Amino acid sequence: MDAASSDSETSLRRLGNWRDLGGLPTRTRDLVVRPRRLFRSSSPSRFAPAEQLALAALNLRSVIDLRTTVEVARSAGAPIALGAQVVHLPLFETVRPNWIAAADQTPKATAVRYLEMLDDGRRPLAAVVRQIARPEATPLLVACSAGRDRTGIVVACLLDLLDVADEAIATDYAHSDAFDSAGGRAHAATVVELSALVRDRYGSVQRMLAPWGVSDTVVESLRRNLLVSRG
Repeated sequence: MDAASSDSETSLRRLGNWRDLGGLPTRTRDLVVRPRRLFRSSSPSRFAPAEQLALAALNLRSVIDLRTTVEVARSAGAPIALGAQVVHLPLFETVRPNWIAAADQTPKATAVRYLEMLDDGRRPLAAVVRQIARPEATPLLVACSAGRDRTGIVVACLLDLLDVADEAIATDYAHSDAFDSAGGRAHAATVVELSALVRDRYGSVQRMLAPWGVSDTVVESLRRNLLVSRG
């Protein structure tokens, strides 16, 4: 990577809550997430021209937009990612009242809200997984508005399906801490709590999504596309 690319990606991280999920270790430690295949960020519609150009340099094939239809309409005309196919898959369309400006931002309370979002969004989440499992979909970006809550939930589930270690998933999520100017936090413990809630209610992420087509074959394809042997 040249100096210009490095500077551009530093700008993306600072201003766009962007990061490459490559290198995260699986539970066996023999495999890691393949670098420069799976990215996450806030909505590219919020990016300045310099960040848009840096994003275009990643040569993305797909952008998964988790925002509601109303949010997308409000940003109509704003560029998303040059040359990429934008797939609009809202995690949910209706926001429950208790999710708005929640007073309790502790990891446990946040994880309970996240589980509610998952309960409402299992079908679209399964569609996201099936989309990303397609070999032609990557390199790919997952984004919502701030890149913290909905993106954090979806990425945590994706990484769990990839068998990424729990501590690595939690550490990645915490990189979004306090990014959104509207408030809210991203504590590593939130993902730990959420994982426990999902396993208690459903048994696993895959069992939660199995009724909507996330089969063993889909998970195998996801892992084949996105994992690589540790160098």
